[in-house]
Amino acid sequence: MCNNNIESFYSLFIKTCFLIGQVKLINPIKVYSNFKEDRLQLIKDHKNKVGIYCLVNLINGHIYIGSSTNIQVRMRNYLNNIFLNNKKNINMPIVKTLLKYGQNNFAVLIIEYVDVKKLAIRETHFIYKLFPYYNVLKQAYSSVGYKLTEDIKQMLSELVKNRVHSDLTKSLISKALVGENNPFYNKSHSLESKLRMIEVKTVYPVYVYNSYRVLQVIFPSVKTLAKLINSNHPTIVKSIKNHVLFRGEWYFSNIPFNLYDVPLISN
Repeated sequence: MCNNNIESFYSLFIKTCFLIGQVKLINPIKVYSNFKEDRLQLIKDHKNKVGIYCLVNLINGHIYIGSSTNIQVRMRNYLNNIFLNNKKNINMPIVKTLLKYGQNNFAVLIIEYVDVKKLAIRETHFIYKLFPYYNVLKQAYSSVGYKLTEDIKQMLSELVKNRVHSDLTKSLISKALVGENNPFYNKSHSLESKLRMIEVKTVYPVYVYNSYRVLQVIFPSVKTLAKLINSNHPTIVKSIKNHVLFRGEWYFSNIPFNLYDVPLISN
């Protein structure tokens, strides 16, 4: 076997090992072992499909977790170098690496199809689970294009108030959240997860629950929420870390109490 054939065989072997490893770890519903060569089938299979996907770099094994309300369109964009080189996109880590290594050195794993209302929460779940190298933010939210609906504005006005509850109301809230009723009762996280979740400088979404543990809305970051309710970053982070009611009425968390929680205000 000549040197070129040996190198080609070794390269194929390494790529296969990386792909098998990621498939076992993620357990996807569909696998496209070569992004570029399988592009026609991939695009055909995903017209108007909503879901979570994973791009696997077959050279180094690094991965990227993404979601889209239309996987077909997203994959077409990733295959279009004109799109990738656009100044609006070129600074994204996954775009840089696609341009550096080429689409033929990536595999695409379709992790799951989901309802659009649960899309961001499920993406966040897989990002926390897999620690993808190419994801800049360790969550599925961005403050870009974040708009306030009238429902959110009304809720913010309530959050801004330093509301004072009567002793009876405080007692009822306390009783409602004792023992098994407490959202964090009998739950544990690894030390690594705790450090990751509470690191002050990390950008992560804020899940806002009322005192009865009903998810109201999800904000893209602590900074966004703090600015809108006239609070500050350390105060909100402290509330998240200590699992205590904020201003006597709201729970803030950087992970959902239940992965299938859907916010009442979903826009």
